[in-house]
Formats: sequence, structure tokens, C-alpha cells
Amino acid sequence: MFKIQTVLRHRPRRETVVVAGVCVIVALLFFISTVAVHAYNRKVSQISRDWAQQGDRDLATGKAPAAIQKYRNALAYDPKSATYQLHLAQALSSIGDIDEARAYLLHLWKEAPGDGVVNLELARLSERTGAADDAVGYLRSAIYGVWDRDPEQRRRDVRLELIRLLLRQKRNNQADAELISLLSEMPRRADAYSQAGDLFLQAGDPARALEQFHHALRLAPAYEDALRGAGKAGFDLGRLSIAQEYLSKAEAEKPGDAEVQSMLAITKTAHQMDPFGFRLSQKEREARVRADFQIAMQRLQTCIALYPANAGSLQPQLATGQTVAQQIAKPSYLRSVDSVDSAMNFAFDSESLAGKNCAAPQPADTALELIGRMRESR
Repeated sequence: MFKIQTVLRHRPRRETVVVAGVCVIVALLFFISTVAVHAYNRKVSQISRDWAQQGDRDLATGKAPAAIQKYRNALAYDPKSATYQLHLAQALSSIGDIDEARAYLLHLWKEAPGDGVVNLELARLSERTGAADDAVGYLRSAIYGVWDRDPEQRRRDVRLELIRLLLRQKRNNQADAELISLLSEMPRRADAYSQAGDLFLQAGDPARALEQFHHALRLAPAYEDALRGAGKAGFDLGRLSIAQEYLSKAEAEKPGDAEVQSMLAITKTAHQMDPFGFRLSQKEREARVRADFQIAMQRLQTCIALYPANAGSLQPQLATGQTVAQQIAKPSYLRSVDSVDSAMNFAFDSESLAGKNCAAPQPADTALELIGRMRESR
């Protein structure tokens, strides 16, 4: 009886020891398996990174086909990596495989529709395929999207890309609006102001362009790009004094610029042809009006001779000019301000009409157009 009780007392202790031993073994096996799994995952991650890094090097050196294969290898080890999918899409796009590139990008976009880089890449693909409206939409999403690095600079860069796209599409009003938004984001540097001025000129907004060039020149008075741009803005506005001042300075800073020399010559010619100057004698004013009128008539006649198919649009204006010619031939006709205005308005209208129906004008015609813009701005 005593022995049976002793055995019964020791049996739970032995069972406890066995259970504890089993637990230790299980824990050890779990630890070993966890370490093994982590080691395997690290190895797989390292392999995928190695392939991706090789792909990055290939893509950076213009070896896109090789990069594509290496990105595919990387994705075989890490199929959920958004970075590898993005880089693969960029490589595919670089060799013109638009459909597959778009498929990867659209998958990424569905996962993260606010990602700035993905929207930017989709915009570029859309423009390449002629989907300009889609490109504009993606670029606007990229501007307000999420950027991991230097978000302010990236958003400025994307807005500039949007502006250039709109200008290529001849959507000047939209480009002008985006440029106005850009002004609050720009760094206060002469080159940035000058760049904005150039874009405003392309958008057909020379007044705002001139403001930006003035900002640039306050920071860098001898900045040749800004001098040339300010002269061009003054030229487009018909502000002869401003145009001549800045174009002369631009020519002094960088002699030999053909565009600057041409605009400067036309500006000087316009000064000599302008009948609206305050200090002109009556005789000189009348002589200039008659000379300007003859330049406009000559252009109409030349245009009809060279482009007979457009004669129907020009003959009525030429007939009006023949009537005006009889009037201004009278010695006293141009002594009134209204008569001068009437004769010059005919000249301006003739140059505008000829510009729509003929080839490029002669320098004197361009000078006359410049006087017309100056007259409108007064």
C-alpha cells in the first residue's frame, strides 16, 4: 500500500517534466524555423534588390531591354513591389511598349491614385498616344499628389511640364492660368523669373511677361536672357521705347543675336515711321502717314499678285485704299487728327488682312504692325 501511494505521488512530477521538455523542444523548433524563415526572406529580398539595382544601372545607361529583364527577375522574387513595377513600366515606356507600361501604371494607380510619380508617368504615356486631355488630367493630379522627396520642387517641375503641354496644344488661356498659379511657387531667382517671362510670351501674355523680366533684371541687371525677353515683350506690346532700350542692352551683352538684331532694326524703323510722335512737325507727320499708307497698299498689291487665290479677300480692301489715296492726295486732308487716324487705321487693317492671306511681311510691314500695336496700347 505504501509503495502504491509513493508511485502515485511521483507520477505527476514525471508528467510535468515530460510536458516541459516537449514545450522546450517545440519552442526551440519554432525559434529555429522562425530564424530560417527570416533568413530565407532576407535572402529573397537581397536577390530582388540586386536584380533591381542592376536594372537601375542598365536603364540609366540606356540599356532598357536588359533593364526590363532584370526588373522582371526582381519582381519574380518580390511580385508586390510597387517600386519595381514602376521602374519596369518606365523601362517599357522607353522602348515604346506603351500597352504593357500602361497596364503596370494603371495597376499602381488603382492602388495609389494620389501617387505623384505614377500620375506623371501616365500623363507622359497619354501625350505620346495623343490623349492630350488625359495627359492634362494626370499632370494636374501629379501636381497635387504625394511625393516622397522634395515635394515642392517636384510640383513646380510638373506644373512647368503641364504649362509646356498646354502651349504645345495651343491652349494658351489655360497655360496662362497655370503660369499665374506658378508665380506663387517660384523661387526668387533671376533665371526662374526669366523662365516664367518666356512662358508668358509663348502664352501670348506679353504684359505679364514684361513684369517677370523686370523682376529678373532687378536681381541681375545684366542678365542677357531677361534683357532679350523684356525687349521682345516690349516689342509684342508695341511699346517702342521699352523694346529699343532692352534690345539695345541685350545686343551689347551678347552681340550677334540675329533675333535681337532683327527686332531692334524693326523697332528703329517703326520710330522713323511713327506719325503719332508729339514733337513732329505737321509736314513730317503728313509725310509719314502718306509713306505708311503706300507701304500698306504695296503689300496688298503684292499679296494679290503672289496669292491670286486669296484675291477675293483682299480686293475690297484695295478698292477702299484707292478711295483713301485720292483723299490723302489733297494738301489739306491730313491736317485734322481724324483724317490721320482714318488713314492709319486703313494701313493697320490692311497689314492685318494681308498677314492672314500672305507670306511673311517685309521689315517695313512689321514696323507698321508694331506702330499699330503701340497705338492700341496708348
